Amino acid sequence: MSEDAIGSELLEHFSTVPAASSKSFIESLTEAVSRFSADVLLPQSSAEIGLVAEHANAIEAATGARVLADTATTIQSLEDKWNLASALELDGSDFVPETRLCHSSHEVFAAATELGHPDYSVCVKPADAKGSRGFRIFCSPQARAEAIMRGRPDDPRLTLEEYCAALDALGEPVRVLVMEFVKGIERTVDVYCENGEILNGFVKTREGMRNGLAMRFEVVEHAQLWQSSKQIVEKFQCNFFLNIQFKGTKLLEVNPRVSTFVWDDFFNMPLMGVLHAAGQLSSKEVRRIPKPRHGVVARRYYDQTHRGENPSFFEIPADTGR
Repeated sequence: MSEDAIGSELLEHFSTVPAASSKSFIESLTEAVSRFSADVLLPQSSAEIGLVAEHANAIEAATGARVLADTATTIQSLEDKWNLASALELDGSDFVPETRLCHSSHEVFAAATELGHPDYSVCVKPADAKGSRGFRIFCSPQARAEAIMRGRPDDPRLTLEEYCAALDALGEPVRVLVMEFVKGIERTVDVYCENGEILNGFVKTREGMRNGLAMRFEVVEHAQLWQSSKQIVEKFQCNFFLNIQFKGTKLLEVNPRVSTFVWDDFFNMPLMGVLHAAGQLSSKEVRRIPKPRHGVVARRYYDQTHRGENPSFFEIPADTGR
């Protein structure tokens, strides 16, 4: 969307397209894929994955490129947290937190009380939001005062009464989930799948959270989370990339797209998926690729690039004798 996107520094060819919310997004994206004679289109954002999936057949027919997006129906089922939780609970899955779907402040208050508030920690979030948007934890007035006086601006604590008053002030229909607040280590299972089967993947921690983003990841072994992920992939007959987030052993959400990956000597998950989609790797070969070694750590950090019409602007000036 922006000429300043950092990807422009890393690629041979670069082109901007409008935001996914624009009516011309699919047309512009299709034109760019055709112009560069791309073999594969790999959506990376939650904002675009569903829309690209809806138009995948048309994009592939117009460009000849393979679109790495699951069906629009599957993506919608996975991204809607209530539909996801309901479908898994019907199958008897024990890794879904206790959850109530609410449409009004009265329902939110009743659900929070039913789940044990204020004696037990209860949280709330929109049924279809991503990246911690709209996530709040109900707390006591004393804890709220502490959050105001000592907490950071992104502290999610507020009282149940405050939240209900905000819903009433909003004055429009809502669809939010009131849930038990799960405690424990955050981990994700990143997988590449085909027809409901995991071909390859790994488990990693999510640490050092800042504004909803993890800053440190470590590859770990966790048989229980791996088994839970296999159930999800099989249940929804998933394809391509999937990022499945857990806290403790409870499911938080599923992102049907690429995410922050950990690299190793022989492991490059995005490349693996692209080569598989392009027919250069068989499913059997993807299964045989060694997973990242346990203990491998990735750290996210901020960097910057410099541009200028006059290169000498970035050079160290000659000694002026001063």
